[in-house]
Amino acid sequence: MNSPRGLSCTQNGWAWSDPGHEDYIIMRYVFRNEGSTTINTLFFGQFMDWNVGESDSNSGGVDTTRNLIYEYGSGTEYVGVGLLDPPTAKNVTFIYNPDYVQPNGYILDSYKDWFLKGILSTQTAFPWGDWSMLVSAGPHTLSPGDSTIFAVVILGGEGVSDIQANYDSAQARYQSVGVTEEPGVSIKPAIFNISNVYPQPFSFIVNIEYTVPRESNVALRVYNVSGRLIKTILNAKQWPGIYREEWDGKMSNGQEATSGIYFCRLVVNGNEQSVTRKLLLVK
Repeated sequence: MNSPRGLSCTQNGWAWSDPGHEDYIIMRYVFRNEGSTTINTLFFGQFMDWNVGESDSNSGGVDTTRNLIYEYGSGTEYVGVGLLDPPTAKNVTFIYNPDYVQPNGYILDSYKDWFLKGILSTQTAFPWGDWSMLVSAGPHTLSPGDSTIFAVVILGGEGVSDIQANYDSAQARYQSVGVTEEPGVSIKPAIFNISNVYPQPFSFIVNIEYTVPRESNVALRVYNVSGRLIKTILNAKQWPGIYREEWDGKMSNGQEATSGIYFCRLVVNGNEQSVTRKLLLVK
């Protein structure tokens, strides 16, 4: 008998009607460990089965530089899905439905697991046939109270260049709406917390995810092992929500920090509250 793990998921979606942005929607999923034990080796993915035109006459391609996969039928427009967050995909793949879906009427959990982890991966939809697709990310480890974000864009276009342009447009817009929430659509976490730091260790850029449960003045700072402040990443008023900032391994004077252990600290309303997490920089 399966035991509940306490993993919750909050989904948000955004769509627009203004020119240049009307051909895609952004979907963001926030996964949070509400349980009392660490959840290891989590993979997240978006499966899509389009059936463009005649379902058994579809083909497509993969743009690995964008983590984008697209599909089309004979004489049809293009549709696809691309990974927005995190920036690194585990798998971007086609799934041949006659092999993995149709024999049982659905895809088996074991096949899902293999595709999510990249054990199974197909980069070309050939020959013409009945294909579905997947973009996935992971693995993640979530300690109690930690959360992580998985975001994708579901999009259409009139050809490869158009669907690529729509992906780029969605990526740029996601930076303003997918992480920094507006008041009317914000997720309200329960606590101030640095919920996730990745990758660890890092060489160039580390992502720092944190949660803000109420309107506050928030500062995110980096200190060396001796406790000296070397960089203020953020100092601003923020609405309730889940946010992500990056540190590029440089100090306030623009010089690159040396390899070693650093600490990021989330400070709320001056010194009302603070949370600290370790960073490991390896050059």
